[in-house]
Amino acid sequence: MKFLALLVSRSRATVIAALVAGLVSGAATVGLIAVLQRVLQRLDDPGTRLMAAFAAAAVTVLLAGAFSSVLLIRLAQRSIQELRMELCRRILDTGMRRIESIGPARLQSALTDDVQVITGAVSSVPLLSMNGAIVIGAFVYIGVLSLKMLLGMVVVLAVGLVLYQLPVRRAGVHLRRAREHQDVMHGHLESVTRGAKELKLDRERRAAVLDGGVGATGRLLVRDTTRGVSLYTVAGSWGQLLFLACIGIMLFAGPRFGIPADDLTGFTLAVIYINTPLVTVLNLIPAIGRAGTALRSLAALDLGDESGLRTPEARTGAQAAGAEVRLRDAVFHYDSGSDDTDFLVGPITADFAPGTITCLVGGNGSGKTTLAKMICGLYPPSGGEISLNGTPVTGDRIEELRQSVVGVFSDVHLFRTLPAHPDADAEANRLLAELGMAGKVTVREGEFSTIALSTGQRKRLALVCALLSERPVLLFDEWAADQDPEFREFFYTDVLPALRKQGKTVIAITHDDRFFDIADRILKLDRGRIVDPVAAAVSAVS
Repeated sequence: MKFLALLVSRSRATVIAALVAGLVSGAATVGLIAVLQRVLQRLDDPGTRLMAAFAAAAVTVLLAGAFSSVLLIRLAQRSIQELRMELCRRILDTGMRRIESIGPARLQSALTDDVQVITGAVSSVPLLSMNGAIVIGAFVYIGVLSLKMLLGMVVVLAVGLVLYQLPVRRAGVHLRRAREHQDVMHGHLESVTRGAKELKLDRERRAAVLDGGVGATGRLLVRDTTRGVSLYTVAGSWGQLLFLACIGIMLFAGPRFGIPADDLTGFTLAVIYINTPLVTVLNLIPAIGRAGTALRSLAALDLGDESGLRTPEARTGAQAAGAEVRLRDAVFHYDSGSDDTDFLVGPITADFAPGTITCLVGGNGSGKTTLAKMICGLYPPSGGEISLNGTPVTGDRIEELRQSVVGVFSDVHLFRTLPAHPDADAEANRLLAELGMAGKVTVREGEFSTIALSTGQRKRLALVCALLSERPVLLFDEWAADQDPEFREFFYTDVLPALRKQGKTVIAITHDDRFFDIADRILKLDRGRIVDPVAAAVSAVS
């Protein structure tokens, strides 16, 4: 039902028009079967009237079925694209912690496997509609011939459908398990692609990933998928057997109930006529079932918890120059489901003013990146307050904070296109030359010529994008960690001071203590709290 509701929600008018066309095709099918029966009774001299009726019915079946299919094809393709766009929007409208808890493997599975399954089911709707109309039309014709035959057929089919549901329900269980295995499989495949270097250097781990990961999960995936689809296939064969049983019962028992031979002939003709359409419909049921499972899987992701956030107004030039971010007893709580393992960052009270450079220092796991995400608005605080230019960031104002910050994180994702800038190409190429990238990358029409580079080089391109973004707050998470000494020094002694001179609010997570003298303030974190704040002066650092 979820799958059908999806189609109807996209365009009710198109669905209604397609259904009407399908009904016309079904009605024409009734007429076609009736004409065929009359022709069989008058094979010696069928007459021109029957020939004309046959031609008219055949053309109507063809045109009405084609019209219905074309409408549903257009609807199906539009629905597929809208579903894909909607899913992407829902992911981006979801809180960062929720995205991280779901994991990239599950999200990638949703964007590929789930959408592909739904796409296959949506694409089968035109075929399902056309053949379904033929089956319905044949039922109507049987009812016109004899209500007794229709009633007998309905009774047999009702019993059969009850029995049909047994394998279908079991098939749904196996397909849901297969869907869960598919999510796990994406994680193992990601280990193969992203961890290729490590796996080549560790034979035991390689065997564990291949045999215990891809192999074991693959066997479970094959098992449950095979069982599920096989049960659907058996159910389809059972449905076909029911129709043959109907023919046998009516032919042998019909005369005892006073059903004329001509009506039994028409009945047999109708059932044989719809045999292939019926098999087609029954074979498409597994695709519809898998689509329903995929839709339930997407719904279970519980995405879009931030969809109500409003889009902030465009920044003016004055606002773009710099912004003040204040934290007052801000706390972020990682809820791991166990009180003794939860990690708490804060309470933290700190000011980040325009025209200043703040260095965040501390050991691994001290909370630096979490604090950075709080400053960016990616992690709304569990307690306390964050303010932007003196205004508390509450409710949907979190989006205004996010649009004021550009972040270059340690796990940076690089886009090929540059942010909007009045003179993006020239400015970007100038920055690339300063960063020693002019021989490797050029910018033309707002795009990098390549992003297939080393980690350090990709971070330099990310720095170019950050500098072109003209955001008032810039946050760098261990940017210099992957850089050569000359570019590391260039970052601390040229880039950061230039940003401070422009009035930007600069925050840098760093371990480079020999460059601490460029900072206006150093905040040291330990176990989620600020400890021992130190002045930026060289004497204070020493």
